[in-house]
Amino acid sequence: MNIFPNLNFMQSSYKNQNYRVAYTTWGSREKSKKVLFCVHGLLRNSRDFDFVAEYFVKKGYFVICPDIVGRGNSDYLNDYTGYNLEVYMKDICSLFGLYDLQQVDYIGFSMGGILGMLASNIPLQLIKNLVLVDIGYKIEPIGLMRILNYASESTTFDSLEQANEVIKKNLTTFGPLSNELFNVIIGNVLTLNNEKKYVYKVDPNLSLSFKDALNAVNAINLLPYWENINIPVLIIRGENSDLLSREVMLDMCKKPKTYSVEIKDSGHAPFLYNDEHFKILENFFNK
Repeated sequence: MNIFPNLNFMQSSYKNQNYRVAYTTWGSREKSKKVLFCVHGLLRNSRDFDFVAEYFVKKGYFVICPDIVGRGNSDYLNDYTGYNLEVYMKDICSLFGLYDLQQVDYIGFSMGGILGMLASNIPLQLIKNLVLVDIGYKIEPIGLMRILNYASESTTFDSLEQANEVIKKNLTTFGPLSNELFNVIIGNVLTLNNEKKYVYKVDPNLSLSFKDALNAVNAINLLPYWENINIPVLIIRGENSDLLSREVMLDMCKKPKTYSVEIKDSGHAPFLYNDEHFKILENFFNK
């Protein structure tokens, strides 16, 4: 059984640019009866799901986690206007088609959860169970502005120590993280550039799209997409989240087959890495 991450690439395009979408897989598509599809948040990448993937591969899943274009090992766009939900959805649907996926369990962190709600509205009904990690049909402006503010800060560091200090501050809302776990996360989000400085595995020009992204989030009404979802949904909220309010979560739970759980001592968004988290997911998938 292959429980190690495998890096793969898929071709896509935007305007006149052909680009590669990287995605990480765990396990064997041929030997697995179930598929778990995981999508990361705004500035994250597929390796946020290492712990989740390792657990569910052992439970018989094939796990697929894309690096949304401009992040991780995916190519960067020449035209930053391509960093939008429409392009992201196109790539996700292409990845569904590449593996001829019929039904998947889906986990989406923050932005990945928004994409999960949109994907759940596709007529083909590819998503069997949907997990929304700290995201709902309404996004609290204070939380969104906090994320966009730190996302717009410099992402170049002269030393690993400097990077650790900044990233640790930004990740306090992930919940209690051991030094060992923090080092794993650091290793997955940083790389050395040509000047031998540490940088995020994120296109620096992504920040140019944040104003457009903010306008798009304010303009898009996720409520109709949410109301049109008729599959089982699990909402995982950080108890101190400033992006998903408890009121919105409880309102969403009025819908049949919608469940929720709050993770103590975390904000936006709780990082899923231990047996307690895995059992929450597994129990939901097996309902």
